[in-house]
Parts: sequence; structure tokens; C-alpha cells
Amino acid sequence: MFQQRKALFFIFCLFVVVPLASCSSNSSEKKQADKGAIDQFTDETAGEIVNHIQTPINAAKEVSGIANQRNAEIEGMRDEIDNE
Repeated sequence: MFQQRKALFFIFCLFVVVPLASCSSNSSEKKQADKGAIDQFTDETAGEIVNHIQTPINAAKEVSGIANQRNAEIEGMRDEIDNE
């Protein structure tokens, strides 16, 4: 009895679960394949434009953070000198 259930479970997994799992992993590849050449080119170009815009913005944020940190250090030094 247990062997039959085990065999049925194995067959169920083999014919139902495995095909469903394999289909879901290829969904993004299938979507890319369904897109036309113009849509793919548009997506790639948009990604490049976003990177070109975000790179200087991110660099400016980093520099701003460094400047703020340095200003805080100078303020701390000034407070130490005033307290002496």
C-alpha cells in the first residue's frame, strides 16, 4: 500500500510538478523572445540612458556625503577648540 502511494506520488511529480517548474523558469526568456527587435532595442537604449543619467547623480550624492562628513568633523574640532 505504501509502495503504491509512493509510486503514484513519484508519477505525479514527474508529470505535473516538473513541467510546471520548468515552464515558470523560462517565462522571462520567453517574454524577451516574444518582443520585436524594435522593442528590444528600445529597452536596451532606455537602460543605457538611465545609467548615463544616474551615474553623475550618484557621484554627486557621494561627494555631497563626503563634504557633509568633513564639515561635521570641522565643526567638532571647532567645538573642541572653543571648549578649551
